[in-house]
Amino acid sequence: MLVGFALGIAGGIVLIKVLDAHSLIKALYAMLWLFILFLPSIIIHEGGHYVMGRLTGYKFVSFRIGSNTWVKQDGKLVRRKFKLAGTGGQCLLMPPESDTPEDVPFFWYNFGGGFFNLLTALICIPIGLLINNFWVSAPFLMFGIMGIMFGIMNLVPLSTTVSNDGMNILRMMRDKSLRTAFYNSMAVNGMQSEGAMLSDISERYFVLPEDASKDAVDMNMLLNAQRLEERFQFREADEMLSRFINDGSKVQLYISEAKCERMFCRMAHGADKSEIESLYDKEVKDYVKLTEKFFVTRRKLLYLYDLLYKEDREAAEKEYQKAVDMKGSYPNIGEYKTEMLILEHIRNEHGMK
Repeated sequence: MLVGFALGIAGGIVLIKVLDAHSLIKALYAMLWLFILFLPSIIIHEGGHYVMGRLTGYKFVSFRIGSNTWVKQDGKLVRRKFKLAGTGGQCLLMPPESDTPEDVPFFWYNFGGGFFNLLTALICIPIGLLINNFWVSAPFLMFGIMGIMFGIMNLVPLSTTVSNDGMNILRMMRDKSLRTAFYNSMAVNGMQSEGAMLSDISERYFVLPEDASKDAVDMNMLLNAQRLEERFQFREADEMLSRFINDGSKVQLYISEAKCERMFCRMAHGADKSEIESLYDKEVKDYVKLTEKFFVTRRKLLYLYDLLYKEDREAAEKEYQKAVDMKGSYPNIGEYKTEMLILEHIRNEHGMK
Protein backbone atom coordinates (compact mmCIF):
# COMPACT_ATOMS: atom_id res chain seq x y z
CA MET A 1 0.00 0.00 0.00
CA LEU A 2 2.90 2.36 0.71
CA VAL A 3 4.35 1.62 -2.73
CA GLY A 4 0.93 2.23 -4.28
CA PHE A 5 0.47 5.50 -2.40
CA ALA A 6 3.91 6.72 -3.48
CA LEU A 7 3.18 5.81 -7.10
CA GLY A 8 -0.15 7.61 -6.95
CA ILE A 9 1.41 10.81 -5.58
CA ALA A 10 4.23 10.61 -8.13
CA GLY A 11 1.68 10.08 -10.90
CA GLY A 12 -0.32 13.09 -9.75
CA ILE A 13 2.79 15.29 -9.75
CA VAL A 14 3.73 14.08 -13.23
CA LEU A 15 0.20 14.72 -14.46
CA ILE A 16 0.21 18.27 -13.11
CA LYS A 17 3.61 18.92 -14.71
CA VAL A 18 2.56 17.49 -18.09
CA LEU A 19 -0.67 19.44 -18.21
CA ASP A 20 0.78 22.56 -16.65
CA ALA A 21 -1.97 22.38 -14.02
CA HIS A 22 -0.45 24.60 -11.35
CA SER A 23 -3.65 25.60 -9.63
CA LEU A 24 -4.64 23.90 -6.39
CA ILE A 25 -8.15 23.17 -7.69
CA LYS A 26 -6.79 21.36 -10.73
CA ALA A 27 -4.32 19.42 -8.60
CA LEU A 28 -7.10 18.34 -6.21
CA TYR A 29 -9.32 17.45 -9.17
CA ALA A 30 -6.60 15.20 -10.59
CA MET A 31 -5.94 13.51 -7.26
CA LEU A 32 -9.68 13.00 -6.68
CA TRP A 33 -9.77 10.74 -9.70
CA LEU A 34 -7.28 8.43 -8.00
CA PHE A 35 -9.90 7.67 -5.35
CA ILE A 36 -12.81 7.49 -7.82
CA LEU A 37 -10.95 5.05 -10.07
CA PHE A 38 -9.67 2.76 -7.32
CA LEU A 39 -12.73 0.47 -7.38
CA PRO A 40 -12.90 0.25 -11.21
CA SER A 41 -9.20 -0.68 -11.19
CA ILE A 42 -9.92 -3.57 -8.79
CA ILE A 43 -12.79 -4.73 -11.02
CA ILE A 44 -10.53 -4.64 -14.09
CA HIS A 45 -7.84 -6.54 -12.18
CA GLU A 46 -10.16 -9.34 -11.05
CA GLY A 47 -11.81 -9.34 -14.47
CA GLY A 48 -8.37 -10.00 -15.95
CA HIS A 49 -7.98 -13.07 -13.75
CA TYR A 50 -11.42 -14.24 -14.83
CA VAL A 51 -10.92 -13.74 -18.58
CA MET A 52 -7.43 -15.25 -18.75
CA GLY A 53 -8.42 -18.10 -16.45
CA ARG A 54 -11.47 -18.95 -18.54
CA LEU A 55 -9.40 -18.82 -21.73
CA THR A 56 -7.03 -21.41 -20.26
CA GLY A 57 -9.72 -23.89 -19.20
CA TYR A 58 -10.76 -22.81 -15.69
CA LYS A 59 -14.40 -22.70 -14.52
CA PHE A 60 -16.09 -19.93 -12.55
CA VAL A 61 -16.34 -20.31 -8.77
CA SER A 62 -16.58 -16.82 -7.25
CA PHE A 63 -15.85 -13.16 -7.96
CA ARG A 64 -15.33 -10.76 -5.05
CA ILE A 65 -14.95 -6.99 -4.91
CA GLY A 66 -14.44 -5.71 -1.36
CA SER A 67 -16.84 -7.82 0.70
CA ASN A 68 -19.37 -8.35 -2.09
CA THR A 69 -18.96 -11.86 -3.47
CA TRP A 70 -20.78 -13.36 -6.43
CA VAL A 71 -20.76 -17.15 -6.39
CA LYS A 72 -22.47 -19.83 -8.45
CA GLN A 73 -24.71 -22.02 -6.29
CA ASP A 74 -27.30 -24.50 -7.57
CA GLY A 75 -26.75 -23.19 -11.09
CA LYS A 76 -27.54 -19.59 -10.10
CA LEU A 77 -25.32 -16.55 -9.55
CA VAL A 78 -25.95 -15.22 -6.04
CA ARG A 79 -24.42 -12.42 -3.98
CA ARG A 80 -22.81 -13.27 -0.66
CA LYS A 81 -20.62 -11.44 1.89
CA PHE A 82 -16.98 -12.28 2.51
CA LYS A 83 -13.72 -10.41 3.04
CA LEU A 84 -10.09 -11.51 3.13
CA ALA A 85 -7.49 -9.36 4.90
CA GLY A 86 -4.87 -7.90 2.57
CA THR A 87 -7.01 -8.14 -0.59
CA GLY A 88 -9.36 -5.69 -2.31
CA GLY A 89 -10.95 -8.42 -4.39
CA GLN A 90 -10.52 -12.00 -5.51
CA CYS A 91 -11.52 -14.12 -8.48
CA LEU A 92 -11.50 -17.84 -7.69
CA LEU A 93 -11.80 -20.37 -10.48
CA MET A 94 -11.85 -24.17 -10.70
CA PRO A 95 -8.90 -25.66 -12.61
CA PRO A 96 -9.59 -28.12 -15.44
CA GLU A 97 -9.66 -31.80 -14.49
CA SER A 98 -6.22 -33.39 -14.93
CA ASP A 99 -4.20 -36.44 -13.90
CA THR A 100 -1.04 -34.29 -14.10
CA PRO A 101 -1.90 -31.20 -12.04
CA GLU A 102 1.64 -29.82 -12.30
CA ASP A 103 1.00 -29.36 -16.05
CA VAL A 104 -2.29 -27.45 -15.70
CA PRO A 105 -1.88 -23.83 -16.94
CA PHE A 106 -1.19 -21.45 -14.07
CA PHE A 107 0.64 -18.49 -15.63
CA TRP A 108 -2.17 -16.64 -17.42
CA TYR A 109 -4.69 -17.03 -14.61
CA ASN A 110 -2.25 -15.43 -12.16
CA PHE A 111 -0.83 -12.93 -14.67
CA GLY A 112 -4.19 -11.83 -16.05
CA GLY A 113 -5.10 -9.30 -13.33
CA GLY A 114 -1.96 -7.16 -13.53
CA PHE A 115 -1.88 -7.62 -17.31
CA PHE A 116 -5.36 -6.10 -17.69
CA ASN A 117 -4.35 -3.17 -15.45
CA LEU A 118 -1.33 -2.49 -17.67
CA LEU A 119 -3.54 -2.74 -20.76
CA THR A 120 -5.79 -0.10 -19.19
CA ALA A 121 -2.75 2.17 -18.81
CA LEU A 122 -1.67 1.48 -22.40
CA ILE A 123 -5.10 2.59 -23.66
CA CYS A 124 -5.87 5.48 -21.32
CA ILE A 125 -2.55 7.35 -21.12
CA PRO A 126 -2.24 8.01 -24.91
CA ILE A 127 -5.90 9.16 -25.00
CA GLY A 128 -5.27 11.51 -22.08
CA LEU A 129 -2.16 12.96 -23.68
CA LEU A 130 -4.00 13.59 -26.98
CA ILE A 131 -6.80 15.57 -25.30
CA ASN A 132 -5.97 19.26 -24.80
CA ASN A 133 -8.70 19.95 -22.24
CA PHE A 134 -7.34 19.32 -18.72
CA TRP A 135 -10.72 18.52 -17.16
CA VAL A 136 -11.37 15.82 -19.77
CA SER A 137 -7.84 14.41 -20.04
CA ALA A 138 -7.21 14.11 -16.26
CA PRO A 139 -9.50 11.09 -15.70
CA PHE A 140 -7.88 9.17 -18.57
CA LEU A 141 -4.37 9.90 -17.34
CA MET A 142 -5.22 9.04 -13.75
CA PHE A 143 -6.86 5.80 -14.86
CA GLY A 144 -3.64 5.02 -16.70
CA ILE A 145 -1.58 5.82 -13.62
CA MET A 146 -3.83 3.57 -11.53
CA GLY A 147 -3.32 0.82 -14.10
CA ILE A 148 0.47 1.12 -13.82
CA MET A 149 0.21 1.23 -10.01
CA PHE A 150 -1.94 -1.93 -9.84
CA GLY A 151 0.22 -3.68 -12.43
CA ILE A 152 3.43 -3.02 -10.49
CA MET A 153 1.92 -3.86 -7.09
CA ASN A 154 0.60 -7.18 -8.34
CA LEU A 155 3.22 -8.36 -10.82
CA VAL A 156 6.44 -7.38 -9.03
CA PRO A 157 6.90 -10.38 -6.69
CA LEU A 158 5.92 -9.43 -3.12
CA SER A 159 4.76 -11.43 -0.10
CA THR A 160 3.11 -9.60 2.80
CA THR A 161 -0.21 -10.71 4.30
CA VAL A 162 -0.69 -12.83 1.18
CA SER A 163 1.60 -13.53 -1.76
CA ASN A 164 0.80 -11.32 -4.75
CA ASP A 165 0.31 -12.63 -8.28
CA GLY A 166 3.93 -12.04 -9.26
CA MET A 167 5.20 -14.01 -6.29
CA ASN A 168 2.78 -16.86 -7.01
CA ILE A 169 3.97 -17.02 -10.62
CA LEU A 170 7.65 -16.89 -9.66
CA ARG A 171 7.34 -19.61 -7.02
CA MET A 172 5.32 -21.93 -9.27
CA MET A 173 7.67 -21.45 -12.22
CA ARG A 174 10.51 -22.66 -10.01
CA ASP A 175 8.62 -25.45 -8.25
CA LYS A 176 6.34 -27.96 -9.99
CA SER A 177 5.22 -29.49 -6.68
CA LEU A 178 3.89 -26.05 -5.68
CA ARG A 179 1.87 -26.10 -8.91
CA THR A 180 0.31 -29.36 -7.71
CA ALA A 181 -0.45 -27.83 -4.29
CA PHE A 182 -1.98 -24.78 -6.01
CA TYR A 183 -4.09 -27.05 -8.21
CA ASN A 184 -5.24 -29.10 -5.19
CA SER A 185 -6.16 -25.97 -3.23
CA MET A 186 -8.14 -24.41 -6.11
CA ALA A 187 -9.88 -27.68 -6.96
CA VAL A 188 -10.87 -28.38 -3.33
CA ASN A 189 -12.19 -24.82 -2.97
CA GLY A 190 -14.21 -25.25 -6.15
CA MET A 191 -15.75 -28.52 -4.95
CA GLN A 192 -16.49 -27.04 -1.51
CA SER A 193 -18.23 -24.10 -3.16
CA GLU A 194 -20.50 -26.59 -4.88
CA GLY A 195 -21.38 -28.12 -1.48
CA ALA A 196 -18.83 -30.92 -1.03
CA MET A 197 -17.34 -31.52 2.40
CA LEU A 198 -13.70 -32.54 2.68
CA SER A 199 -14.69 -36.13 3.42
CA ASP A 200 -16.52 -36.21 0.07
CA ILE A 201 -13.41 -35.25 -1.93
CA SER A 202 -11.01 -37.79 -3.41
CA GLU A 203 -7.79 -38.54 -1.52
CA ARG A 204 -5.68 -37.52 -4.51
CA TYR A 205 -6.38 -33.82 -3.85
CA PHE A 206 -4.67 -34.09 -0.46
CA VAL A 207 -1.40 -35.75 -1.45
CA LEU A 208 1.79 -34.46 -3.06
CA PRO A 209 4.76 -36.07 -4.80
CA GLU A 210 7.38 -37.53 -2.44
CA ASP A 211 9.92 -34.90 -3.52
CA ALA A 212 7.53 -31.97 -2.85
CA SER A 213 9.11 -28.75 -1.62
CA LYS A 214 8.49 -27.26 1.84
CA ASP A 215 6.30 -24.51 0.34
CA ALA A 216 4.09 -27.10 -1.34
CA VAL A 217 3.92 -29.22 1.82
CA ASP A 218 2.95 -26.11 3.82
CA MET A 219 0.06 -25.29 1.48
CA ASN A 220 -1.12 -28.90 1.49
CA MET A 221 -0.74 -29.21 5.27
CA LEU A 222 -3.49 -26.68 5.97
CA LEU A 223 -5.91 -28.65 3.79
CA ASN A 224 -5.05 -31.86 5.62
CA ALA A 225 -5.40 -30.21 9.03
CA GLN A 226 -8.88 -29.05 8.06
CA ARG A 227 -9.72 -32.60 7.02
CA LEU A 228 -8.55 -33.96 10.39
CA GLU A 229 -10.77 -31.44 12.17
CA GLU A 230 -13.73 -32.54 10.08
CA ARG A 231 -13.07 -36.09 11.35
CA PHE A 232 -12.91 -34.74 14.94
CA GLN A 233 -9.22 -35.76 15.17
CA PHE A 234 -8.33 -32.56 17.01
CA ARG A 235 -5.12 -33.80 18.65
CA GLU A 236 -3.69 -34.91 15.28
CA ALA A 237 -4.77 -31.63 13.65
CA ASP A 238 -3.14 -29.70 16.51
CA GLU A 239 0.16 -31.55 15.97
CA MET A 240 0.07 -30.84 12.23
CA LEU A 241 -0.74 -27.15 12.71
CA SER A 242 1.99 -26.80 15.36
CA ARG A 243 4.56 -28.22 12.93
CA PHE A 244 3.37 -25.78 10.29
CA ILE A 245 3.66 -22.78 12.65
CA ASN A 246 7.02 -23.81 14.12
CA ASP A 247 8.56 -24.48 10.70
CA GLY A 248 7.55 -21.02 9.56
CA SER A 249 5.76 -19.93 6.40
CA LYS A 250 6.31 -17.25 3.79
CA VAL A 251 2.69 -16.08 4.00
CA GLN A 252 1.43 -14.33 7.14
CA LEU A 253 -2.21 -15.12 6.36
CA TYR A 254 -1.49 -18.85 6.53
CA ILE A 255 0.30 -18.47 9.87
CA SER A 256 -2.59 -16.47 11.36
CA GLU A 257 -5.14 -19.02 10.16
CA ALA A 258 -3.04 -21.90 11.52
CA LYS A 259 -2.71 -20.22 14.93
CA CYS A 260 -6.48 -19.78 15.21
CA GLU A 261 -7.15 -23.40 14.24
CA ARG A 262 -4.40 -24.67 16.56
CA MET A 263 -5.96 -22.79 19.46
CA PHE A 264 -9.35 -24.34 18.69
CA CYS A 265 -7.90 -27.86 18.41
CA ARG A 266 -5.91 -27.42 21.62
CA MET A 267 -9.08 -26.40 23.48
CA ALA A 268 -11.04 -29.23 21.86
CA HIS A 269 -8.68 -31.86 23.27
CA GLY A 270 -8.35 -30.45 26.77
CA ALA A 271 -6.06 -27.41 27.10
CA ASP A 272 -6.11 -25.75 30.52
CA LYS A 273 -6.87 -22.06 31.01
CA SER A 274 -3.23 -20.94 31.26
CA GLU A 275 -2.43 -22.64 27.95
CA ILE A 276 -5.46 -21.08 26.26
CA GLU A 277 -4.40 -17.66 27.56
CA SER A 278 -0.88 -18.05 26.15
CA LEU A 279 -2.21 -19.13 22.75
CA TYR A 280 -4.72 -16.28 22.57
CA ASP A 281 -2.07 -13.57 22.35
CA LYS A 282 -2.40 -10.09 20.85
CA GLU A 283 -1.57 -11.25 17.33
CA VAL A 284 -4.30 -13.89 17.37
CA LYS A 285 -6.81 -11.55 19.02
CA ASP A 286 -6.20 -8.88 16.37
CA TYR A 287 -6.63 -11.42 13.58
CA VAL A 288 -9.82 -12.82 15.13
CA LYS A 289 -11.25 -9.31 15.38
CA LEU A 290 -10.33 -8.69 11.73
CA THR A 291 -11.98 -11.87 10.43
CA GLU A 292 -14.79 -12.84 12.80
CA LYS A 293 -17.47 -11.04 10.81
CA PHE A 294 -16.91 -13.12 7.67
CA PHE A 295 -15.30 -16.42 8.77
CA VAL A 296 -17.59 -19.06 10.25
CA THR A 297 -14.52 -20.81 11.67
CA ARG A 298 -13.95 -17.78 13.93
CA ARG A 299 -17.42 -18.32 15.42
CA LYS A 300 -16.40 -21.90 16.13
CA LEU A 301 -13.26 -20.66 17.90
CA LEU A 302 -15.04 -17.99 19.93
CA TYR A 303 -17.79 -20.45 20.89
CA LEU A 304 -15.31 -22.82 22.49
CA TYR A 305 -13.32 -19.95 24.03
CA ASP A 306 -16.44 -18.55 25.72
CA LEU A 307 -17.52 -22.00 26.83
CA LEU A 308 -14.23 -23.30 28.26
CA TYR A 309 -12.10 -20.28 29.12
CA LYS A 310 -14.74 -17.74 30.12
CA GLU A 311 -17.16 -20.44 31.32
CA ASP A 312 -19.97 -18.33 29.91
CA ARG A 313 -22.50 -20.66 28.31
CA GLU A 314 -24.80 -17.81 27.36
CA ALA A 315 -22.04 -16.01 25.42
CA ALA A 316 -21.08 -19.29 23.77
CA GLU A 317 -24.65 -19.82 22.60
CA LYS A 318 -24.68 -16.32 21.10
CA GLU A 319 -21.61 -17.25 19.06
CA TYR A 320 -23.36 -20.43 17.96
CA GLN A 321 -26.39 -18.45 16.86
CA LYS A 322 -24.17 -16.04 14.89
CA ALA A 323 -22.71 -19.05 13.10
CA VAL A 324 -26.22 -20.35 12.32
CA ASP A 325 -27.21 -16.93 11.00
CA MET A 326 -24.30 -16.95 8.52
CA LYS A 327 -25.84 -19.82 6.55
CA GLY A 328 -27.72 -17.63 4.09
CA SER A 329 -24.79 -15.33 3.34
CA TYR A 330 -21.76 -17.65 3.43
CA PRO A 331 -20.18 -18.04 -0.04
CA ASN A 332 -18.64 -21.50 0.43
CA ILE A 333 -21.35 -24.09 1.16
CA GLY A 334 -19.03 -27.03 1.80
CA GLU A 335 -16.81 -25.09 4.19
CA TYR A 336 -19.86 -23.88 6.10
CA LYS A 337 -21.19 -27.45 6.38
CA THR A 338 -17.82 -28.66 7.69
CA GLU A 339 -17.53 -25.92 10.31
CA MET A 340 -21.09 -26.41 11.51
CA LEU A 341 -20.54 -30.19 11.74
CA ILE A 342 -17.55 -29.55 14.03
CA LEU A 343 -19.46 -26.96 16.04
CA GLU A 344 -22.42 -29.29 16.56
CA HIS A 345 -20.03 -32.04 17.66
CA ILE A 346 -18.48 -29.71 20.27
CA ARG A 347 -21.91 -28.64 21.51
CA ASN A 348 -22.95 -32.27 21.96
CA GLU A 349 -19.73 -33.13 23.80
CA HIS A 350 -20.31 -30.33 26.30
CA GLY A 351 -24.00 -30.96 26.83
CA MET A 352 -25.22 -27.82 25.10
CA LYS A 353 -28.10 -29.58 23.30
